[in-house]
Amino acid sequence: MSKRFALQHSYRQRPARGLLVLVVPLIVVAGSCGHSDRVTVHLVEGSAFCQSKPVTGALVVFHPLDPSEKLQKLRPAGKVDAEGRFVLSTYGPKDGAPEGEYRVTIVWASAAVEGKPGPDRFGGRYASPQKSPLTATVTAGKNTIEPFDLQQ
Repeated sequence: MSKRFALQHSYRQRPARGLLVLVVPLIVVAGSCGHSDRVTVHLVEGSAFCQSKPVTGALVVFHPLDPSEKLQKLRPAGKVDAEGRFVLSTYGPKDGAPEGEYRVTIVWASAAVEGKPGPDRFGGRYASPQKSPLTATVTAGKNTIEPFDLQQ
């Protein structure tokens, strides 16, 4: 191998290694950024019924009672399925909710009219966090909330 080839070969590898040394730490740092303000969430499942029938399509929202700014920005929510079950989502699908005490709101819109949701079948009884009598507690780990037995 000639001396010239060895120098060219060596020169070409160094920039690649240098670039690798710079890029890898940036990827690691970028991957960890943006989630530092997230609160740990825990799986939360529950169910909602009215007169023993599932409130299919109802929107369940957990409103934190904790006054901290981090939690007040969050509104874990889930939609009731045909079996009456829901799973809460905070940051992503079905990821759960942070630990704490919550006031729970449930809105069950009647059939859509002209593309707009119909009125709440509960007449707003459970729609406001200030007036809803529904509460729930989320603890570390998997949570199964007692079924909500709602009245029309």
